[in-house]
Amino acid sequence: MSLKAYAKKRDFSQTPEPAPELSAGFCAQIERTIQVPKDGRPLYMVHDHHARAHHHDLRLERDGVLSSWAIPKLIDPRQPYRRALAIQTEDHPLAYGYWEGAIPAGNYGAGESRIWDTGTVEFLDVQKNKLIFRLAGRKLQGTFVLILFRPEEKAWLFFKKKEEGPAPQGRTPTA
Repeated sequence: MSLKAYAKKRDFSQTPEPAPELSAGFCAQIERTIQVPKDGRPLYMVHDHHARAHHHDLRLERDGVLSSWAIPKLIDPRQPYRRALAIQTEDHPLAYGYWEGAIPAGNYGAGESRIWDTGTVEFLDVQKNKLIFRLAGRKLQGTFVLILFRPEEKAWLFFKKKEEGPAPQGRTPTA
């Protein structure tokens, strides 16, 4: 996975966003500072991005970068099974997962970006057009799915998978 598209869209003399060259040591230092419970698993984070259109950015650590999706319909933990459009964007450097701040007007993604949620991700099934993963975060917990349904637009469907569990008492599961 490459960060060329990420770097091409940004002028790092104009934006405070992290450049791709930031070291793994920087990420480790930030992890200690904000006390991310990594426990050996890759990280995920969701940024609350007040850009031209308010949205959430879902970022999943994969192959040394953050695979990223913009979710226009904000994620709402109170409506966990709601399906949402997720537009895949360029990969971001790992350091971006710890970054918060304002992207100045006139720059790509201009607006305020804050970390809304963070935690670990465990990939359960990775295919070209589908990802199934378990999130263990402060706000998002459980198994989630991303399914590519319009490849030409990089449009994915994002939703929480209903968890299998024991049948409620007094009821028999139907076949």
